[in-house]
Amino acid sequence: MPLRLSICYCARVSWHRNALLVDPARGVLDAELEAHDAQMLFVADGSVFPSSLGVNPQLTIMAFAQRAARHVHARLSGRSRVG
Repeated sequence: MPLRLSICYCARVSWHRNALLVDPARGVLDAELEAHDAQMLFVADGSVFPSSLGVNPQLTIMAFAQRAARHVHARLSGRSRVG
């Protein structure tokens, strides 16, 4: 009997759960998309949006991911900031 592989892809969109604000008392992430309370925890998904955009956010989320990747690379390379 042939082996059957079943794959389930699930997605859940959670808007405005990780606010992008410089003030740690008001937001979860800083301008580099790093969590205020957890060093080297970067978030690059739809949760950084303040609300639903009303349009497909794929390109913006990809830009967030690219931005976060630059900051991760900089931190792993021993630099504190990108630039």
